[in-house]
Amino acid sequence: MLTNQKEKTYAHASFSAIIIMILTMLFLFKTASGNVYDYVKLNSSLGVISPYVILQNGTDNVSIIFTNQTSASILLNATPTPTTYSYALNITNKSNNPLNLTLQVKSGTNLDKINATILLHNGTHSEIQITINDGTANETNKSFLIEGNSTIFIEIQDLVENIEGPAYLYAYLKIDEYNASTYILYPITFKFS
Repeated sequence: MLTNQKEKTYAHASFSAIIIMILTMLFLFKTASGNVYDYVKLNSSLGVISPYVILQNGTDNVSIIFTNQTSASILLNATPTPTTYSYALNITNKSNNPLNLTLQVKSGTNLDKINATILLHNGTHSEIQITINDGTANETNKSFLIEGNSTIFIEIQDLVENIEGPAYLYAYLKIDEYNASTYILYPITFKFS
């Protein structure tokens, strides 16, 4: 038991310090263990920008268009006799500026099952882009100029099935801004069955 006043004051001060420390720790831990809310507000003066080159199903009605009209799958029936799909996919330039377009090979599977020539055309002029022969897809790297506010087409010529079964060609439509170093790639899958 405490006998003198100094010891009582010291004990009272110690007890008060411990209580203050406990309350402070409770306050700090409560704040530290509380909920965290992230609030991010983005303002843009541009809004949503639609692509200036869009892909559309051609009159051959063999295309499926995906993702904001910037990717497609072309489903083609290969037979032992040569078949041509002149309007497999429409490519529309909605801008006023001309653009250079090129089809590039990404990869392929079972290409030994078919032979074909893939080209870009506008109805009067055409440019061969990819040839598939003996299981190999070769790109020509020849660009095709699409004028502003116009449409061109993907054509598959002389499609021949060598062996039954599906084959796939994964390609990109490379869109070069005219007289600039920037470009965009649109994925296009060709499925031959």
